[in-house]
Amino acid sequence: MNGAYKPMPLVLKDPPKAAYSPLPMYKGCGSVHMNRFRICARVPTNRGSVAHIGTHLAANMPQYMPPNLAAVRPGDGPWNGRNTLKFRAVMRIRPFAVPVPKFPAFFIPVPVPQRLRDWMAPDIHTDSVGIIQSSANGFTVQTLKREYEDEDDKTIRAPLRAAGAPDAVADFAININQHHFLAGRRSFRFDSGRNFGYDDDRLVFETAAIERYSHPVFEYSQIAVGNIPAIVRQIWCQMAHRFCETHGLEKIVNEPAQPGWSKSDPAMHSMQAEVAPNAGAIRSAAQFPAISKLHPQLMEDWPARG
Repeated sequence: MNGAYKPMPLVLKDPPKAAYSPLPMYKGCGSVHMNRFRICARVPTNRGSVAHIGTHLAANMPQYMPPNLAAVRPGDGPWNGRNTLKFRAVMRIRPFAVPVPKFPAFFIPVPVPQRLRDWMAPDIHTDSVGIIQSSANGFTVQTLKREYEDEDDKTIRAPLRAAGAPDAVADFAININQHHFLAGRRSFRFDSGRNFGYDDDRLVFETAAIERYSHPVFEYSQIAVGNIPAIVRQIWCQMAHRFCETHGLEKIVNEPAQPGWSKSDPAMHSMQAEVAPNAGAIRSAAQFPAISKLHPQLMEDWPARG
């Protein structure tokens, strides 16, 4: 473990003024994405380090995330008394969409050349999450919407105002930018392999999520950023590899995929699925019992007619 890195506290002292609101899955849009990414490792000689890794999982997130895909840092303030995290570059290119007159909830995606997109909308989007639960083995986060303007939002507002655009145009763009692009929760767990169904002495690091898009604009974002499931898989698989490498854990490779799983590379086990956007379909999915057992905070309350 890198001794030069100072873990961030889960609870902030004298936090700056910043406000967030949760983005529950049932208020999102589009189909529901269920995914799990897992990597297995040998138990290290120093077994005492395992507990230390688990209890500092959230604090060490900045070390685990691949900076070329999703750099992470502490957020600007707390949510529900706990720290927040801010991810940058998950949505590296902002989606472009034009609202249809008289139908503001409907958007027409506008194809824009990549070089023009990068010039018009440089790296100005971050995704915020708040920690809702933490334990000796991991933590769970809720996706959030920022309810304040940060420097990225000012970068959007300034040129629009200079061009004489109505404030409503900037307000619309900033409102979208303040959303995490997904609505839902993600959980991270580092634990004995026996809790995951293995019968040998191994360790497992797994991240799982039940989520969908937070805003109609993001439903069309694949036009701007590419295949979203592939991007999500790349981010969390690279994160799992960096997790093992950070702590000097020996990865277990070349194992066959279990039923319902696929192998993203010799070490990574992946499961990605989409179900209809309602709680009944989620709970009846084949992998839901295992996910809910290993990640009990993942499935949030869902209204009867959500």
